[in-house]
Amino acid sequence: MQKISLFIKNIRENNFNISFTIWLSFWYIITCLILIFSQNYLFNSFISSFYNQNEKVTLEKNIQEIIRLIDRRENPSRSPFECLFFEVNDNLFFLVEDVTNRKIMFITPGMFKFLYSLRENITENLVTPDDDINIRSKNSKYFYYIKKEIVHNNKVLHIEVLSDKTNRISILTSFKNRSNFISLAILIFFLILSIFISKIILSPIHRIVKKISIITSSNLHERVDIDWLPQEIKIIKNSFNEVLERLEDSFRRISQFSDDIAHEIRTPVNNLKGEIEVTLQKKRTNQDYIDILHSNLEECHRLTRIIDNLTFLSRSEKQNIRIQAEEINVFKELNNMKDLYEGIAEEKFITISLECDKNITAQVDKVLFQRIISNLLSNAITYNKDHGKIKINAIQKENYLHIEVKDTGVGISEKNIPHLFDRFYRIDKARHTSSKNMGLGLSLVKSMVNMHNGTIEIQSKEGEGTTVIIELPLSHQEGN
Repeated sequence: MQKISLFIKNIRENNFNISFTIWLSFWYIITCLILIFSQNYLFNSFISSFYNQNEKVTLEKNIQEIIRLIDRRENPSRSPFECLFFEVNDNLFFLVEDVTNRKIMFITPGMFKFLYSLRENITENLVTPDDDINIRSKNSKYFYYIKKEIVHNNKVLHIEVLSDKTNRISILTSFKNRSNFISLAILIFFLILSIFISKIILSPIHRIVKKISIITSSNLHERVDIDWLPQEIKIIKNSFNEVLERLEDSFRRISQFSDDIAHEIRTPVNNLKGEIEVTLQKKRTNQDYIDILHSNLEECHRLTRIIDNLTFLSRSEKQNIRIQAEEINVFKELNNMKDLYEGIAEEKFITISLECDKNITAQVDKVLFQRIISNLLSNAITYNKDHGKIKINAIQKENYLHIEVKDTGVGISEKNIPHLFDRFYRIDKARHTSSKNMGLGLSLVKSMVNMHNGTIEIQSKEGEGTTVIIELPLSHQEGN
């Protein structure tokens, strides 16, 4: 087991490229190997123990027979060293000694010579817990030896019995060899079976891999649509399809973003280029040059705003920017923004109203808060109808500041609402409404709301208007 662990460790350290099929087969075979050889070991141990126990019982019975034989044939008139020889069978040898009278009462013919020869050729002694001995001789013969001292008719009798079990051992050895051969054959069979089963188990994964391998950035719309799969692999398939959906959406947004940013930058650059080319065609008055430079400066400011806004969005996503939170009077700030945009709204005869408790305070970044409200009011005016209305409503809800900016403008279709916070995303109508609109306003608003750990939601219906709902924590906690 330790060698197996070292083998696996070496594989991991050297990063060997091993097939998962081989890994499954390897562990399957290791398991089968342990089970088969454990079964063999236990079965062989049981058989050996059974044979030894049976041999011991047989010899015990023989000892009892010898004692009964002593009762029948004992003759006290014989001399102390007189021996009675007889043979029981070819595989059983015994010796009975009267320790009290120092007399050998029974002995198998040739017992002394046999024991002497056996001692000279012993290669292995195995003493059992009962002090019985299994003997193996150099000539590959096996014996079971047992000795007893008993008191019989006021005599101490020493009895030794030796049983030749070579034939039984041969049978057991043959059985073990056949068992090992069968185990090896079964192991080979299971090896082939394990490879076959592993391929069946892994076939769904191979099909998924084959399907995945043909998916590139140009066909992200493809999905892994294999019908029958095990539940565990089906989870992987569904998860991968979800990843593909997110990737497809991300690639689509990146592509759209690239097109939009190129369009946004191209417009001021082309304006600059066109004005400069026209200016250089002939001599101009100083006032003409001043007017053209002012126009060019305006286009440069537009480019700068695009770059600044993109930089802000990028920093807000990649870094935890700490906001400069301070306590403000919400009514005062909203009222200031209302007064600021009322002049612009009057051009379209739009009225702006404010409903807010004058005592509500909140800990926010004052500059970011003003930019949030400014963007929302600017959009509400831009996409509102003439003689329309804009309503600002701010209330305190538990630990949050709840702000709604509602207009009576053209509204937004449901299909466009999920994309309103995407960079440079603009509805077609909006593109024609204002050529100066960069499509970054709501992206910036969402980013600034997130920096306050707040939420933003848009509700809209075409032809009826739009409501933007913002919730900001009343108190700012550093690190949130």
